[in-house]
Amino acid sequence: MVTHAGVGSVMVALGNGKRPVVVPRRKEFGEAVDDHQLQLGRRFADAGLVTFVDAPEGLADALDRDQQAARVVPTSSSLAADLRQYLSASIGLAAPARA
Repeated sequence: MVTHAGVGSVMVALGNGKRPVVVPRRKEFGEAVDDHQLQLGRRFADAGLVTFVDAPEGLADALDRDQQAARVVPTSSSLAADLRQYLSASIGLAAPARA
């Protein structure tokens, strides 16, 4: 699966046992308001969850390489909490309001 580096897309792929190849949307191309997908893509790659391609020119090489199997993230994982904390610290995401 090839996708942008959005949290939802990556989590859906992982939830279906697929290791996505992620190509982040970039501010410089007018695809996003900032480069948060670069940060997220690198974080997912550092965690061993995705194959990260930081520029479209690298996609063919990534697809030619043998890909590691998807790393299964248990449903009891703290990944969502880790991502929330990372987003808050990295890009100033406001904490959700609690009812």
